[in-house]
Amino acid sequence: MADVVDTVVAAVRADLLRRSELGIAKYGFTLDRKDLNLRDWLQHAYEETLDQANYLKRAIIEIEHRADGGAGIVMKHTTIAGCGNG
Repeated sequence: MADVVDTVVAAVRADLLRRSELGIAKYGFTLDRKDLNLRDWLQHAYEETLDQANYLKRAIIEIEHRADGGAGIVMKHTTIAGCGNG
């Protein structure tokens, strides 16, 4: 099974690498930085989670306001090789 590739994991890895590169370009440092303590890291994660909740709620509200209840929504996402998505 050494030749088996999990395309979902490969897509997530590619997204992680892109996010890392974006963060380095934007902020000029990596997550290896030593100027934050554990509580600081947890605070950052907490704030990102709050943002995520807001994004999810906004999307739910949009779906609820559609005449078709969101049935006609086509999502665009990272292409997963071999799945016919894209």
